[in-house]
Order: sequence, then structure tokens, then C-alpha cells
Amino acid sequence: MLQLVLVGQSELVDTLNQPELVRFSQPISIEYHLKPLNYKETKQYIHYRLKVVGSENFIIHPSSCTALHYYFDGTSRLIYNLGDLALIFAFAADKKKIN
Repeated sequence: MLQLVLVGQSELVDTLNQPELVRFSQPISIEYHLKPLNYKETKQYIHYRLKVVGSENFIIHPSSCTALHYYFDGTSRLIYNLGDLALIFAFAADKKKIN
């Protein structure tokens, strides 16, 4: 028996619901959709990601957390991408705090 796990963005469901893929999508028995993070979860997510890369301090200004949550509507993938870019620019500019 072959089991297949599909992981993707919300557009994956739209793609799988196309008529020509009905034979492929019929056997899918479980779906799970991540909901957007609320502000508290966004702040915890950012703090967790910083700990993973070795930061002992919360180096992102609280207003930046608010902005990330507001502009990306709690979408963790987008928060991660911009946060990663912010860390690169902060490192290049020798900044200790990201605002």
C-alpha cells in the first residue's frame, strides 16, 4: 500500500479540486489547514524562531512584531520570510535590534 502526504499552501486545495484531478484527489481522507496566527502566537513564533538560530534575547522591537502580524495577517510563512530577510539586513548593518 502506498501512502502519500501532500503539504502545500492554500492554493494546493484549489489545484486538487480541478475536474481533471478528481481521480487523484478522491482518495484523500484527511485535510488540515493551518489557521493564521493571532498576535500572541505571532510574537511567540518569532521568539521561537530566534531561539532556534541561537538568539538569547528578543531582538525584534515590539512594534515590528505588531507590523509583521498586521501586514501578513498571521501567515507564518510570510512572517518567517520577512523575518529571515530582516535578520540578514541587521547582520549586514551590524545592528543588535531590529525595528
